[in-house]
Amino acid sequence: MTKTLALTTLTLLESEKHQELNGLDLFITLNFAMDHELTQTDPIHQEKGLILKMITRVALLSFFIFANQAWAEHSQMSLTPAQSYACEIQSYLIRVVIGLDGDPAVRERWKSRGKNAPLDLEAISEAMKGGEQNELDYMVLDYNIVDLLKVLYYYDSEMNLYKGTYRPLSPYPAPEFIALRLFLLKRLDRAEPVGVSAFLTNPNILKDRSYQPTPEEMAASRLSMDELTFLRKLTASLPRIYDYMSCPFMLRSLINAGVLKQDALTDKKAERAAYRPLNLRLISGHPSAPVKVVFLPSYTRNFFFDQGLDLSPSGFKATEELYDISHRLATNIEREMQTEVRQESKGAVSGGKETHSLGISFYLEDERPLAIHPENARKAAAEVCPQADLVIVILGKNVRLAMHWESDYVSSPLFLDEMDIRYDQISQELDTIKTILTERLKR
Repeated sequence: MTKTLALTTLTLLESEKHQELNGLDLFITLNFAMDHELTQTDPIHQEKGLILKMITRVALLSFFIFANQAWAEHSQMSLTPAQSYACEIQSYLIRVVIGLDGDPAVRERWKSRGKNAPLDLEAISEAMKGGEQNELDYMVLDYNIVDLLKVLYYYDSEMNLYKGTYRPLSPYPAPEFIALRLFLLKRLDRAEPVGVSAFLTNPNILKDRSYQPTPEEMAASRLSMDELTFLRKLTASLPRIYDYMSCPFMLRSLINAGVLKQDALTDKKAERAAYRPLNLRLISGHPSAPVKVVFLPSYTRNFFFDQGLDLSPSGFKATEELYDISHRLATNIEREMQTEVRQESKGAVSGGKETHSLGISFYLEDERPLAIHPENARKAAAEVCPQADLVIVILGKNVRLAMHWESDYVSSPLFLDEMDIRYDQISQELDTIKTILTERLKR
């Protein structure tokens, strides 16, 4: 009997370790059984009760060890899937608004606008909401990023000026985002990277305004007391700012920008700024086709993320609009390739030949939206779909205006605007795709 109880308890504890059983439920169950056995007059039941009493103490200790560890890990993951994706969007957007990416014609203005303005959140907020001071003292009126901002607001309305409380949304971002931009701009101009590991190690430095940092913590942060006070106001006004600043994609982006100090801790966290192989849905052709074309949706609003829907493991659901656009693109490519094959064979191939007989299949990544831009395109494509022969990034409407392709950019992955696909404005891109696929088929 004792051996059976011990084995049963070990099984329960092992289940608790793997979070298959709630630790508190385990404790309550064992405690109830212990009380029941101890109230019996039978010596055997009394013995079982004493054994259960010992096991209950072990279970309670196990509960606190494993459950508290799980709670600690969960507390570091306070963003929803949509908000986590919003952080990926911001990790590129922040580089645009400090003049490191985007349209070269406006980069110098972004590098200098507001650089000498005081770090005053109240003044920035008042100006952004129509106060006496001009909001353009703090930001550039850059029409190139308007649609990228719309994508950001879709996934996190609190990053909008009115924080989602009014419709329609303002074209301007939250004052806290503008204020953070000014802070980063000043540090970049002085070439003084912030010691962000101090905040990652002890969040109270930023989150708790009553907390008194030690001299060692202040030295590690590389902040003045005025700068710390300013950042504390930001996180108090919009607590999510801290979560965004500490997310892997943002860390990597700002480390590469030279705004944050690189060290072992930031390197470890930034390593997680990567994608994994995602669900690829076959939308045309045959799975056995030797040439695979993959469509990757990026910076697009064509995903739902509301609870109650049949969401993917990543927390999203692709819209019918995305499927329609993807099928349209696949059909257009098929048509071009069929024409090419007929011309090369001088009529030997009859019209209407199935694409999979040409050796091409088309897939859509429909598990979640991505944040792919020219600088990370090849890396992201290799992470999400290493088996692809050609990757085509489908961008949200006009988002490509916020990006810049250097003259030496390779042709793959290709970037297409979803509205250009819908309205058949991609004839030049189709020629490029046809050339690439024709070469792939000859291998």
